[in-house]
Amino acid sequence: MRTANALPRLFATVVGLGFLFALTAADAQAEVNFKGKKVQIVVPSKEGGGSDRMGRLFQPFFHQYLPGKPTTIVVNKPGGSGVKGSNWFERDAPRDGTAIFSTGTSVYTSYLFAGKKVKYDLKGWNPILLAPFGTCFYARQETGVTGKNIVSDIKALQKKDRLLMGAKNPTSSELRAFLPYDILDIKGAKPVYGLSSGGRRKGTQRGELQLGVDSTIKCRKEIKKLKEQYGVISYMTLGFVGEDGKITRDPAFPELPHVLEAYKQVNGKELTGMKLKTLKSFINMTVTGNKTLWLPKGVSEEVQQTYVATLKKIFRDAQFKKLTAKTLGVYPQSIGKKAKKAVMDAIDFSPETMKWMNGWIKEKMVGAS
Repeated sequence: MRTANALPRLFATVVGLGFLFALTAADAQAEVNFKGKKVQIVVPSKEGGGSDRMGRLFQPFFHQYLPGKPTTIVVNKPGGSGVKGSNWFERDAPRDGTAIFSTGTSVYTSYLFAGKKVKYDLKGWNPILLAPFGTCFYARQETGVTGKNIVSDIKALQKKDRLLMGAKNPTSSELRAFLPYDILDIKGAKPVYGLSSGGRRKGTQRGELQLGVDSTIKCRKEIKKLKEQYGVISYMTLGFVGEDGKITRDPAFPELPHVLEAYKQVNGKELTGMKLKTLKSFINMTVTGNKTLWLPKGVSEEVQQTYVATLKKIFRDAQFKKLTAKTLGVYPQSIGKKAKKAVMDAIDFSPETMKWMNGWIKEKMVGAS
Protein backbone atom coordinates (compact mmCIF):
# COMPACT_ATOMS: atom_id res chain seq x y z
CA MET A 1 0.00 0.00 0.00
CA ARG A 2 1.24 3.46 -0.82
CA THR A 3 -0.32 6.81 -0.03
CA ALA A 4 0.01 9.42 -2.73
CA ASN A 5 1.08 12.66 -1.05
CA ALA A 6 2.01 14.59 -4.17
CA LEU A 7 0.51 15.23 -7.53
CA PRO A 8 1.51 12.50 -9.98
CA ARG A 9 3.81 12.99 -12.90
CA LEU A 10 1.31 13.65 -15.60
CA PHE A 11 0.93 12.00 -18.95
CA ALA A 12 2.07 14.27 -21.80
CA THR A 13 -0.12 14.67 -24.86
CA VAL A 14 -1.75 17.28 -27.04
CA VAL A 15 -2.95 20.55 -25.55
CA GLY A 16 -6.53 21.15 -24.53
CA LEU A 17 -9.02 19.63 -22.14
CA GLY A 18 -11.58 19.23 -24.91
CA PHE A 19 -14.71 19.49 -22.79
CA LEU A 20 -16.43 21.49 -20.06
CA PHE A 21 -19.23 20.49 -17.73
CA ALA A 22 -22.14 22.71 -16.80
CA LEU A 23 -23.98 22.48 -13.51
CA THR A 24 -26.98 20.19 -13.76
CA ALA A 25 -29.78 19.14 -11.48
CA ALA A 26 -27.74 16.03 -10.61
CA ASP A 27 -25.25 18.26 -8.77
CA ALA A 28 -28.00 19.32 -6.41
CA GLN A 29 -29.11 15.80 -5.47
CA ALA A 30 -28.56 14.40 -2.00
CA GLU A 31 -24.88 13.67 -1.47
CA VAL A 32 -23.20 10.95 0.54
CA ASN A 33 -20.88 12.44 3.15
CA PHE A 34 -17.50 10.71 3.53
CA LYS A 35 -16.28 12.69 6.54
CA GLY A 36 -13.95 10.63 8.72
CA LYS A 37 -13.74 7.81 6.13
CA LYS A 38 -10.86 6.49 4.03
CA VAL A 39 -11.38 6.16 0.27
CA GLN A 40 -9.13 3.72 -1.59
CA ILE A 41 -8.34 4.14 -5.27
CA VAL A 42 -7.36 0.55 -6.10
CA VAL A 43 -5.13 -0.13 -9.10
CA PRO A 44 -4.78 -3.72 -10.44
CA SER A 45 -1.21 -3.14 -11.64
CA LYS A 46 2.18 -2.06 -10.36
CA GLU A 47 3.14 1.50 -9.52
CA GLY A 48 4.13 3.66 -12.48
CA GLY A 49 1.80 2.29 -15.15
CA GLY A 50 -0.97 4.19 -16.88
CA SER A 51 -3.75 3.02 -14.56
CA ASP A 52 -1.62 3.88 -11.55
CA ARG A 53 -0.86 7.36 -12.88
CA MET A 54 -4.56 7.87 -13.60
CA GLY A 55 -5.46 6.98 -10.03
CA ARG A 56 -2.77 9.23 -8.59
CA LEU A 57 -3.87 12.07 -10.85
CA PHE A 58 -7.36 12.05 -9.31
CA GLN A 59 -6.35 11.18 -5.72
CA PRO A 60 -5.81 14.72 -4.35
CA PHE A 61 -8.91 16.04 -6.14
CA PHE A 62 -11.18 13.31 -4.77
CA HIS A 63 -9.85 14.24 -1.34
CA GLN A 64 -10.64 17.88 -2.01
CA TYR A 65 -14.07 17.54 -3.61
CA LEU A 66 -15.75 14.45 -2.17
CA PRO A 67 -18.19 15.59 0.55
CA GLY A 68 -16.47 15.43 3.92
CA LYS A 69 -12.95 15.53 2.43
CA PRO A 70 -12.09 11.89 3.21
CA THR A 71 -8.53 10.60 3.43
CA THR A 72 -7.84 9.30 -0.07
CA ILE A 73 -5.08 6.81 -0.87
CA VAL A 74 -3.91 4.73 -3.83
CA VAL A 75 -3.51 0.98 -3.32
CA ASN A 76 -1.83 -1.31 -5.87
CA LYS A 77 -3.04 -4.92 -6.27
CA PRO A 78 -1.04 -6.21 -9.29
CA GLY A 79 -1.16 -9.64 -10.83
CA GLY A 80 -2.42 -11.57 -13.84
CA SER A 81 -2.87 -8.63 -16.22
CA GLY A 82 -5.35 -7.03 -13.86
CA VAL A 83 -7.23 -10.25 -13.02
CA LYS A 84 -6.09 -10.51 -9.39
CA GLY A 85 -7.17 -6.98 -8.49
CA SER A 86 -10.36 -7.25 -10.54
CA ASN A 87 -11.39 -10.45 -8.80
CA TRP A 88 -10.83 -8.66 -5.46
CA PHE A 89 -12.92 -5.71 -6.63
CA GLU A 90 -15.75 -8.04 -7.65
CA ARG A 91 -15.65 -10.08 -4.45
CA ASP A 92 -14.43 -7.84 -1.62
CA ALA A 93 -14.67 -4.14 -2.51
CA PRO A 94 -16.85 -2.24 -0.02
CA ARG A 95 -20.18 -1.08 -1.47
CA ASP A 96 -20.36 2.21 0.42
CA GLY A 97 -18.34 4.33 -2.03
CA THR A 98 -15.02 3.99 -0.21
CA ALA A 99 -13.46 1.93 -3.03
CA ILE A 100 -12.76 3.19 -6.54
CA PHE A 101 -11.08 1.05 -9.20
CA SER A 102 -8.67 2.57 -11.76
CA THR A 103 -8.13 0.28 -14.75
CA GLY A 104 -6.61 0.02 -18.21
CA THR A 105 -7.27 -2.14 -21.24
CA SER A 106 -5.94 -5.42 -19.82
CA VAL A 107 -8.95 -5.61 -17.49
CA TYR A 108 -11.17 -5.59 -20.59
CA THR A 109 -9.17 -8.08 -22.64
CA SER A 110 -8.77 -10.43 -19.67
CA TYR A 111 -12.51 -10.24 -18.99
CA LEU A 112 -13.29 -11.34 -22.53
CA PHE A 113 -10.51 -13.81 -23.28
CA ALA A 114 -8.71 -15.01 -20.12
CA GLY A 115 -11.17 -17.80 -19.33
CA LYS A 116 -11.88 -19.45 -15.97
CA LYS A 117 -9.41 -17.42 -13.89
CA VAL A 118 -11.65 -14.38 -14.40
CA LYS A 119 -14.16 -14.14 -11.57
CA TYR A 120 -15.44 -10.64 -12.26
CA ASP A 121 -18.25 -9.25 -14.41
CA LEU A 122 -17.68 -5.82 -15.92
CA LYS A 123 -21.34 -5.56 -16.85
CA GLY A 124 -22.26 -5.35 -13.17
CA TRP A 125 -19.73 -2.65 -12.27
CA ASN A 126 -20.50 1.07 -12.33
CA PRO A 127 -18.11 3.14 -14.47
CA ILE A 128 -18.00 6.77 -13.40
CA LEU A 129 -15.37 7.99 -15.87
CA LEU A 130 -14.16 6.68 -19.22
CA ALA A 131 -11.01 8.35 -20.57
CA PRO A 132 -9.92 7.40 -24.09
CA PHE A 133 -6.24 7.21 -25.02
CA GLY A 134 -4.94 6.13 -28.41
CA THR A 135 -2.43 3.47 -29.41
CA CYS A 136 0.66 4.08 -31.51
CA PHE A 137 2.98 1.52 -33.12
CA TYR A 138 6.73 1.97 -33.23
CA ALA A 139 9.70 0.02 -34.58
CA ARG A 140 13.46 0.23 -34.53
CA GLN A 141 15.07 1.79 -37.59
CA GLU A 142 16.96 -1.39 -38.49
CA THR A 143 13.60 -2.96 -39.40
CA GLY A 144 13.47 -0.59 -42.37
CA VAL A 145 10.74 1.61 -40.91
CA THR A 146 11.25 5.33 -41.57
CA GLY A 147 7.88 6.84 -40.61
CA LYS A 148 7.78 8.67 -43.95
CA ASN A 149 5.78 6.26 -46.12
CA ILE A 150 3.39 3.75 -44.61
CA VAL A 151 3.46 1.43 -47.64
CA SER A 152 7.25 1.19 -47.55
CA ASP A 153 7.18 0.74 -43.78
CA ILE A 154 4.67 -2.13 -43.85
CA LYS A 155 6.43 -3.85 -46.76
CA ALA A 156 9.75 -3.59 -44.91
CA LEU A 157 8.19 -5.28 -41.87
CA GLN A 158 6.58 -7.96 -44.04
CA LYS A 159 10.02 -9.03 -45.25
CA LYS A 160 11.37 -9.73 -41.76
CA ASP A 161 11.28 -13.34 -40.54
CA ARG A 162 11.39 -12.54 -36.82
CA LEU A 163 10.27 -9.32 -35.13
CA LEU A 164 9.96 -9.50 -31.35
CA MET A 165 7.54 -7.47 -29.22
CA GLY A 166 6.89 -7.75 -25.49
CA ALA A 167 3.54 -8.70 -23.99
CA LYS A 168 2.25 -9.62 -20.55
CA ASN A 169 0.52 -12.83 -21.68
CA PRO A 170 -1.53 -14.21 -24.61
CA THR A 171 -4.74 -12.40 -23.57
CA SER A 172 -3.34 -9.09 -22.31
CA SER A 173 -3.84 -5.67 -23.88
CA GLU A 174 -1.04 -6.25 -26.41
CA LEU A 175 -3.63 -8.12 -28.48
CA ARG A 176 -4.40 -4.64 -29.83
CA ALA A 177 -1.03 -4.81 -31.63
CA PHE A 178 -0.79 -8.44 -32.69
CA LEU A 179 -4.20 -8.43 -34.37
CA PRO A 180 -3.19 -5.48 -36.61
CA TYR A 181 0.16 -7.18 -37.35
CA ASP A 182 -1.82 -10.18 -38.59
CA ILE A 183 -4.23 -8.00 -40.56
CA LEU A 184 -1.23 -6.33 -42.24
CA ASP A 185 0.43 -9.69 -42.98
CA ILE A 186 3.46 -8.99 -40.79
CA LYS A 187 4.12 -12.69 -40.22
CA GLY A 188 7.42 -12.20 -38.39
CA ALA A 189 5.83 -10.45 -35.40
CA LYS A 190 6.29 -12.70 -32.36
CA PRO A 191 5.42 -12.10 -28.68
CA VAL A 192 7.87 -12.30 -25.78
CA TYR A 193 5.72 -12.87 -22.71
CA GLY A 194 6.18 -11.64 -19.15
CA LEU A 195 6.95 -8.01 -19.95
CA SER A 196 5.12 -4.96 -18.62
CA SER A 197 4.75 -1.82 -20.72
CA GLY A 198 7.88 -0.39 -19.10
CA GLY A 199 9.87 -3.57 -19.70
CA ARG A 200 8.64 -3.70 -23.27
CA ARG A 201 9.72 -0.13 -23.89
CA LYS A 202 13.17 -0.68 -22.38
CA GLY A 203 13.67 -3.87 -24.38
CA THR A 204 12.92 -1.98 -27.59
CA GLN A 205 15.29 0.81 -26.63
CA ARG A 206 18.08 -1.70 -25.97
CA GLY A 207 17.49 -3.43 -29.28
CA GLU A 208 16.34 -6.72 -27.73
CA LEU A 209 12.87 -6.14 -29.18
CA GLN A 210 12.21 -4.72 -32.63
CA LEU A 211 8.56 -3.71 -32.31
CA GLY A 212 6.58 -1.80 -29.70
CA VAL A 213 3.16 -0.42 -28.95
CA ASP A 214 2.25 2.28 -26.46
CA SER A 215 -0.29 4.98 -25.73
CA THR A 216 -0.19 7.92 -28.09
CA ILE A 217 0.42 10.05 -25.00
CA LYS A 218 3.64 8.21 -24.24
CA CYS A 219 4.66 8.22 -27.92
CA ARG A 220 3.96 11.93 -28.25
CA LYS A 221 6.04 12.70 -25.19
CA GLU A 222 9.02 10.54 -26.03
CA ILE A 223 9.03 10.30 -29.83
CA LYS A 224 11.94 12.70 -30.28
CA LYS A 225 13.99 11.03 -27.55
CA LEU A 226 13.18 7.55 -28.85
CA LYS A 227 14.21 8.47 -32.37
CA GLU A 228 17.39 10.35 -31.51
CA GLN A 229 18.66 8.17 -28.68
CA TYR A 230 17.36 4.71 -29.55
CA GLY A 231 16.52 4.69 -33.25
CA VAL A 232 12.83 4.02 -32.57
CA ILE A 233 10.18 5.50 -34.86
CA SER A 234 6.40 5.82 -34.45
CA TYR A 235 4.79 5.04 -37.80
CA MET A 236 1.08 4.15 -37.31
CA THR A 237 -1.84 4.29 -34.84
CA LEU A 238 -4.71 1.97 -34.09
CA GLY A 239 -7.14 4.73 -34.98
CA PHE A 240 -10.17 6.21 -33.26
CA VAL A 241 -13.87 5.40 -33.56
CA GLY A 242 -15.87 8.61 -34.02
CA GLU A 243 -19.46 9.24 -32.95
CA ASP A 244 -20.61 8.15 -36.41
CA GLY A 245 -18.95 4.76 -35.92
CA LYS A 246 -16.27 5.39 -38.52
CA ILE A 247 -12.58 4.81 -37.84
CA THR A 248 -10.59 8.01 -38.18
CA ARG A 249 -7.05 9.15 -37.46
CA ASP A 250 -6.11 9.42 -33.81
CA PRO A 251 -6.70 13.00 -32.55
CA ALA A 252 -3.35 12.94 -30.72
CA PHE A 253 -1.43 11.84 -33.84
CA PRO A 254 -3.31 13.27 -36.84
CA GLU A 255 -0.18 13.06 -39.00
CA LEU A 256 0.07 9.28 -38.68
CA PRO A 257 -2.09 6.82 -40.68
CA HIS A 258 -4.18 4.28 -38.80
CA VAL A 259 -4.28 0.53 -39.37
CA LEU A 260 -7.15 0.58 -41.88
CA GLU A 261 -5.42 3.29 -43.92
CA ALA A 262 -2.26 1.23 -43.96
CA TYR A 263 -4.16 -1.86 -45.07
CA LYS A 264 -5.90 0.00 -47.92
CA GLN A 265 -2.71 1.63 -49.15
CA VAL A 266 -0.74 -1.62 -49.08
CA ASN A 267 -3.46 -3.84 -50.58
CA GLY A 268 -5.37 -1.40 -52.78
CA LYS A 269 -8.72 -2.32 -51.17
CA GLU A 270 -10.70 -1.89 -47.96
CA LEU A 271 -10.51 -4.42 -45.15
CA THR A 272 -13.78 -6.37 -44.83
CA GLY A 273 -15.23 -9.33 -42.99
CA MET A 274 -14.52 -10.68 -39.53
CA LYS A 275 -11.11 -9.02 -39.16
CA LEU A 276 -12.72 -5.61 -39.71
CA LYS A 277 -15.48 -6.31 -37.16
CA THR A 278 -12.95 -7.52 -34.62
CA LEU A 279 -10.60 -4.59 -35.20
CA LYS A 280 -13.42 -2.09 -34.60
CA SER A 281 -14.34 -3.90 -31.40
CA PHE A 282 -10.72 -3.69 -30.24
CA ILE A 283 -10.56 0.04 -30.99
CA ASN A 284 -13.75 0.58 -28.96
CA MET A 285 -12.29 -1.45 -26.11
CA THR A 286 -8.63 -0.42 -26.03
CA VAL A 287 -8.88 3.20 -27.20
CA THR A 288 -12.33 4.45 -26.16
CA GLY A 289 -12.18 2.49 -22.89
CA ASN A 290 -8.47 2.81 -22.31
CA LYS A 291 -8.66 4.24 -18.79
CA THR A 292 -11.72 3.76 -16.58
CA LEU A 293 -12.68 4.69 -13.02
CA TRP A 294 -15.27 2.33 -11.50
CA LEU A 295 -17.47 1.88 -8.47
CA PRO A 296 -18.32 -1.73 -7.59
CA LYS A 297 -21.65 -3.42 -8.17
CA GLY A 298 -24.17 -2.86 -5.43
CA VAL A 299 -23.38 0.78 -4.64
CA SER A 300 -26.40 3.00 -4.15
CA GLU A 301 -27.66 5.51 -6.66
CA GLU A 302 -26.77 8.25 -4.12
CA VAL A 303 -23.14 7.11 -4.06
CA GLN A 304 -22.98 7.06 -7.85
CA GLN A 305 -24.51 10.52 -8.16
CA THR A 306 -22.15 11.86 -5.49
CA TYR A 307 -19.17 10.72 -7.56
CA VAL A 308 -20.63 12.06 -10.80
CA ALA A 309 -21.18 15.45 -9.17
CA THR A 310 -17.67 15.31 -7.68
CA LEU A 311 -16.08 14.56 -11.04
CA LYS A 312 -17.87 17.51 -12.59
CA LYS A 313 -16.49 19.75 -9.86
CA ILE A 314 -13.01 18.35 -10.43
CA PHE A 315 -13.15 19.06 -14.15
CA ARG A 316 -14.21 22.64 -13.41
CA ASP A 317 -11.30 23.15 -11.02
CA ALA A 318 -8.80 25.68 -12.39
CA GLN A 319 -5.76 23.79 -11.09
CA PHE A 320 -7.03 20.50 -12.52
CA LYS A 321 -7.63 22.14 -15.91
CA LYS A 322 -4.10 23.51 -15.89
CA LEU A 323 -2.57 20.20 -14.85
CA THR A 324 -4.51 18.19 -17.42
CA ALA A 325 -4.22 20.58 -20.37
CA LYS A 326 -1.59 18.24 -21.80
CA THR A 327 -3.09 15.06 -20.35
CA LEU A 328 -6.70 14.41 -21.27
CA GLY A 329 -6.28 16.39 -24.45
CA VAL A 330 -8.56 16.19 -27.43
CA TYR A 331 -10.21 12.90 -26.49
CA PRO A 332 -13.87 13.14 -25.42
CA GLN A 333 -14.43 11.99 -21.83
CA SER A 334 -17.51 10.10 -20.64
CA ILE A 335 -19.00 10.46 -17.15
CA GLY A 336 -21.79 8.57 -15.40
CA LYS A 337 -24.49 7.10 -17.66
CA LYS A 338 -22.52 8.09 -20.74
CA ALA A 339 -19.56 6.11 -19.38
CA LYS A 340 -21.80 3.06 -18.78
CA LYS A 341 -22.98 3.11 -22.40
CA ALA A 342 -19.42 3.47 -23.67
CA VAL A 343 -18.32 0.46 -21.58
CA MET A 344 -21.16 -1.66 -22.95
CA ASP A 345 -20.14 -0.68 -26.49
CA ALA A 346 -16.52 -1.54 -25.70
CA ILE A 347 -17.25 -5.10 -24.53
CA ASP A 348 -20.05 -5.79 -27.00
CA PHE A 349 -18.35 -8.62 -28.87
CA SER A 350 -20.91 -10.71 -30.75
CA PRO A 351 -20.83 -14.51 -30.21
CA GLU A 352 -19.50 -14.85 -33.75
CA THR A 353 -16.68 -12.38 -33.09
CA MET A 354 -15.84 -14.00 -29.75
CA LYS A 355 -15.63 -17.43 -31.33
CA TRP A 356 -13.38 -16.14 -34.11
CA MET A 357 -11.16 -14.18 -31.69
CA ASN A 358 -10.73 -17.09 -29.28
CA GLY A 359 -9.70 -19.30 -32.19
CA TRP A 360 -7.28 -16.63 -33.38
CA ILE A 361 -5.71 -16.29 -29.92
CA LYS A 362 -5.26 -20.04 -29.67
CA GLU A 363 -3.63 -20.19 -33.10
CA LYS A 364 -1.57 -17.00 -33.10
CA MET A 365 -0.79 -16.19 -29.46
CA VAL A 366 -0.73 -19.32 -27.30
CA GLY A 367 2.72 -20.84 -27.55
CA ALA A 368 3.71 -18.36 -30.24
CA SER A 369 6.83 -16.94 -28.60
